[in-house]
Amino acid sequence: MLDDGLIELQVTSVSDTDVVNACGHRRRSLSAQRSQFAGGVAQISALTDKDRADLVFAAKQEVDYIALSFVRRPEDVMELKQLLTARGAMIPVIAKIENRKRST
Repeated sequence: MLDDGLIELQVTSVSDTDVVNACGHRRRSLSAQRSQFAGGVAQISALTDKDRADLVFAAKQEVDYIALSFVRRPEDVMELKQLLTARGAMIPVIAKIENRKRST
């Protein structure tokens, strides 16, 4: 699913580097799209290109904290911290952990 379920995709094949899919139900998308794969963890960065650009701005503004959503693995937070450190910013990071949803 993309964009919080507004766009549904069905996976048709998977390789080590690619996921090929077909578009199912499509509704109007209003925001930057995030991916969710049923039954698995996407090995994609939690940071978008826009997030990286925003981090440069945040580091210059000397913000108190940075929150990162869609965190699924330690590497997501490590990437963010490395980007901040490279800019000389020692800003604490708050991670919103994303886990597979379980039906009750």
